[in-house]
Order: sequence, then C-alpha cells, then structure tokens
Amino acid sequence: MASEVDVCNDALTFIGATRITSLTDDLNEAGVMNQLYQRTVDMVLRSYIWKCAKFQAELAQSATDPTYGFDNAFRLPTDPLCLRVLDIKDADVTYKWDRFGEFIHTDLATCKISFIGRIDASAFDPMLRDAIAAKLAADAAYPLVGSTTLSQYMYTMFQQKVEQAKVASIIEGSSSVLLSSATLMGTSRFDTVR
Repeated sequence: MASEVDVCNDALTFIGATRITSLTDDLNEAGVMNQLYQRTVDMVLRSYIWKCAKFQAELAQSATDPTYGFDNAFRLPTDPLCLRVLDIKDADVTYKWDRFGEFIHTDLATCKISFIGRIDASAFDPMLRDAIAAKLAADAAYPLVGSTTLSQYMYTMFQQKVEQAKVASIIEGSSSVLLSSATLMGTSRFDTVR
C-alpha cells in the first residue's frame, strides 16, 4: 500500500532529488511536494477514467431549483469528492444535463451518476501511482533541480504512463471485446469493439 510520501519519493527519485520522510519535513523537497501533491493528484485523476477511482452514487436533490434551463439540481458527492462526472443514468438527447459548480442540473427526476472521486494514495493502482509520480516530477523538476529539460522529459513520461493505462483499461470490463490487431493486421496494437 502506497502513502502520499511514497508517491512523492517516487517523483523525487525520478529527478534525482533528496527523498523525504514526511510532507512536513524541514526540507525544500518536502515543501515543494506538500504544495504540489493534492492538486497534482486531482489533476491526474481528472485526466483519465482511472478504474480504481471510479464510483457510482444516487444524488440528493437540492431544495433550490436551477434559475433556468433545467428543472432540478442535485448536489455532487463529497465523500469521496467528485472530481469528474462520467455519466448520468438515463440522460440522453431528451434528458440533458450540465455541471454547475458542485451541482448537476437536469430535467431528470432522479440522478444516478458514475464519477471519478478523490482517493487516498493507498487505493492507487500501480499505473496511477506512476502517472502521479511522473507528473509531480515534471512540476517539481525546475523548482528543485533547476532543469526545464528534465521537467519536459518527465511530462512526456507522464503522458506515456497515461497512454499505458488506457491500453490496460481496454481489457478490463465486460462491455468491451478485445481484438488483437496483431492477429488481424500484423501489428501489436489493440482495438476495442462494442
């Protein structure tokens, strides 16, 4: 099980900086990691549909209706905090929806959603942990080691980690059928057919 400090130390190792024992250590590295950690985690979680951070919830209707455009407002979850709404059950061209701050506005009478929620480092799968560490390293490279080149390299690594996670996600879940293009076209690329 990873901790916040473990993920930060992965990032610090990537850029050759001093490792920390706590985000409150009296070290420049700890201060930078403490400043960057939560917003970086939230950004990376929002950037992709990480299955380890995917949740469902039935939302409570707000006592205050939307000003216009929709009939109902529903408050988004706070435990875990909703970072990104993925889908609303029964929403379609007739029943549209939109996010307004911490609310979903819709004409639906009930609102069941799937969403990406904020999770603790102990719940990160290995690919998410690597992606967060690479993004932290990209953001910390200049303040800690003064290298824009290393920052750019780590950002490229972050993008590659997300792409690897996308490929791995294709094979998880019963809604997708995996076909190997290697069999069909002589490549090692995978395609999803629904």
